[in-house]
Amino acid sequence: MATPQVFAANMLKRAAQVREGTSLGVQKVMLDIDKEVVLATPRDTGRASNNWIPSLESPAAGERPGVGPKGRYLAADAALISRFGPKNTSIWLSNNVPYIGALEGGHSKRKQAPNGMVQKAVARGIRSLASIRLLRP
Repeated sequence: MATPQVFAANMLKRAAQVREGTSLGVQKVMLDIDKEVVLATPRDTGRASNNWIPSLESPAAGERPGVGPKGRYLAADAALISRFGPKNTSIWLSNNVPYIGALEGGHSKRKQAPNGMVQKAVARGIRSLASIRLLRP
């Protein structure tokens, strides 16, 4: 039978594993959502698709430069998302272009906007939670 000290040490170890596993899970889900929504956003100039901006603790303000290939910021996004850890309380994915709501509603110049692209990306990201393990054996 384990002593109270051994039991307490084991519980502290498990708690640290849960915190780490949770952080890695949040990172994975946010990476999945970011990639999905960037690729699903209709592209005319690239302004909307390049303005999905992840941030820690509060929503991003402003916009990024809008021209360039779709997904041009995904590596930078991944680097920021990978900084999410147990000390963080929230992670955000914002898009501040004034017409992002219309795109989400299915409106685009070339009729390429899928209705509900953000909702679909979030649903796919949430499904990826099934593969996340909070505790290691």
